[in-house]
Formats: sequence, C-alpha cells, structure tokens
Amino acid sequence: TYFFTRARYVHRIPANVTLAQAALTEPLAVVHKGLRRLGSNAQDDRPRRCAVIGAGTIGHLAARVLVSRGHSVTVFDRVPERLQSLNGTVATSEALQDLGRFEWLIEATGQQAVLSELLQQATEGSTLLLLGLPYADQPFNFESIVAHDRSVIGSVGSSALDFREALATIPSIDTTPFLLVTYPLEEYENALALARSQTVLKVMFTPSPPLERFHET
Repeated sequence: TYFFTRARYVHRIPANVTLAQAALTEPLAVVHKGLRRLGSNAQDDRPRRCAVIGAGTIGHLAARVLVSRGHSVTVFDRVPERLQSLNGTVATSEALQDLGRFEWLIEATGQQAVLSELLQQATEGSTLLLLGLPYADQPFNFESIVAHDRSVIGSVGSSALDFREALATIPSIDTTPFLLVTYPLEEYENALALARSQTVLKVMFTPSPPLERFHET
C-alpha cells in the first residue's frame, strides 16, 4: 500500500528511531507545541513545580519531557496501571489534591470536572495549559483568573517545527511503556477493547508482512 502526500507534510525518520517509536511522533509533537506555548523550552528553562493531570499518552509524554528539562513533576491519574507505566520517574497520585503548590498545571484529560477542580485549586500566579478535549460547557467566573493573576493557555495540534523537534527528542525518551502491546491487524476488535480499558498506554498493530524501512538508492 502506498500513500501520496505533499512533500511539506513528510518528515524523515532518523536512523536511530524505529518505526514503532516513530508512531509516537504526532502526540509528542502536540506536547512540544503545548509546552512551547507554556513558555518551556529545552535550552534555558527555570525549574518549576509542575502538575500533569492525566497519564495517558499526552500526559505521560509531557511528564517525561518536563523531567528531561529539569522540572519537578507530579502526575495525577485515577488508573493505577497508567501511573505505574512512569516507572518511578516522577511523583504520582491517584487523588487530585494539593494543586495549590504547583506553578504549572498541564491538563490532559479533557474532562470538565477535572478542569473545574484545577480552576478552583490553582494558586496565585500559576499557569494552566489545556491539552485535552472536549471539556464541554464550562460555566466559570473569570474574575478568579484576574484576581489571582492566573493564566490559562489552550493548545491543539502541532506544526512542522514541532514534528522535527519530536523526532529529535524520541531517542532520549524511554518509549518502552508505549511499545509493550501489539496486535496483528486482524485482531483489531480485541485491540480496541483493550485500548478502551485505559489500562495500557498504547496498543499498536503489527502489519503483516512487517514493514521495513525504505532504502535510498
């Protein structure tokens, strides 16, 4: 099977990145864009206390990138299996509490109730980065944003710049937790059921026959 697209949408996979790892490029690019909008970069970040709410793919990757940049990170999620996939690299909690101690709060669930809790608990001068969808209708008094000197930033999607940064970052990130579960394409129903259980980070399909890299001639 071949897929044709414009050259500007194509990115070369580095030799030290496997095809399975490359499948994480898009969510990692979303994280890079969001953190860039938050004011975080790989060169000169000032260490901050960060909360990441949601330990799915986006939240997990955001936590790992923030740790690599020298930040103190706590990840919150109700599913213990997803917290365990972080392998002790960050502090974790199943209870959404004590949020007032964080300077940056990254919301990656898209749940209205979680966002409401963040808006209530966030400390003065903190910044909230919203990476989840859809949140639904959210009644809110914006006076609490102004009165407490808070900032709320929304981010969706990514750019070519973020894709390039993601491909350059993947080799330095432990992607093992994302690559533990694979299914042949024929078993997509079982794979989908497992993905919906939220007990694993990622379910990947193994093409048949397996794909190999294209070699330039």
